[in-house]
Amino acid sequence: MNNSTKETNLDKILTRASGFMDAQVILTAHEMGIFNCLGSRAASADVLADELEISERGLRILLDALVSLGLLSKTNDHYKNTKTGLTHLVKGGSDYRGATLDHLIRMRDMWLRLDEAVEKGTSPRKPEESLVHNRDRNRSFILAMKDFGTPNAKIIAGNLDLSKYERLLDLGGGPGSYSMEIIRQFPQLRATLVDLPLTLEVAEEIIKESCMDEKIELKAADFYNDPHADIGSGYDLALISNILHIEGVDLNRKLLSRVNNAMVEDGMILIHEALINENRVSPPDRAMFAVNMLLHTERGNCYTFNEIKGWLEEAGFSGVELVDCFEKPSLMIAYKK
Repeated sequence: MNNSTKETNLDKILTRASGFMDAQVILTAHEMGIFNCLGSRAASADVLADELEISERGLRILLDALVSLGLLSKTNDHYKNTKTGLTHLVKGGSDYRGATLDHLIRMRDMWLRLDEAVEKGTSPRKPEESLVHNRDRNRSFILAMKDFGTPNAKIIAGNLDLSKYERLLDLGGGPGSYSMEIIRQFPQLRATLVDLPLTLEVAEEIIKESCMDEKIELKAADFYNDPHADIGSGYDLALISNILHIEGVDLNRKLLSRVNNAMVEDGMILIHEALINENRVSPPDRAMFAVNMLLHTERGNCYTFNEIKGWLEEAGFSGVELVDCFEKPSLMIAYKK
């Protein structure tokens, strides 16, 4: 191996090891309200520092770093949001992602405790940090899931023929993004969104704003922890999107069995998950996501196609296959025997 190759490999290591710097600049700017304070105007560092009531020196250094990242522009010591910033980082932008950044901030704080999670083999999160008991945290999380989920929901709705189905179980459907997009594509469907009470508070607002409340029923149920929780019955279509990674093997097996019991013969189940390969090291972002589950859950993990296939077959489903509609393996379908 020559020296240039060694340097290249070292550069890759150091680039990844220092990746927190870019992230911290962006998240700190969001936390401090810099993008929103600027809005659509151009302003100098001293004006912004007065408005934000912070150090001009510190702010100027941060603003220059944001310019270097392409999120702000700078002309004659005046700073301005770029078009990208106005779209994604300023409230009112056509694709504002403030909730996503809030979610990443919470993730960042937990990732700083990775050593604890590895030592214990489970999340170091304290009970008061749980989304289940914190209305504000839960709301922010569900809004972030809406940002993440809507594009994926459109892909699923656009790549499957669901025209013969009538009743959809959206288990753990969060903000209702998947139900709404599927119904837009297949208006004959009616959905039941089953999730925790705090989550349904947010989902109800989103669904009403989208004028979908007559087509989507909300049902509160702690389907993982309460074996008697009512998830309904008579469904000919079921969707479990990004839920299985939250829990361990035993509870996932039981959950899929309950879903099978809630469905009619020949019903179809859709499993949308960040599938990892059989040796559990790729795609790389899925290996990182498994670490995220270590940090945020007691037993959660990334699962392989064959693991979930086995659970589905044990639960009474057959014809399990992977649907090739995402860049990385993500969507499985199966049928109730």
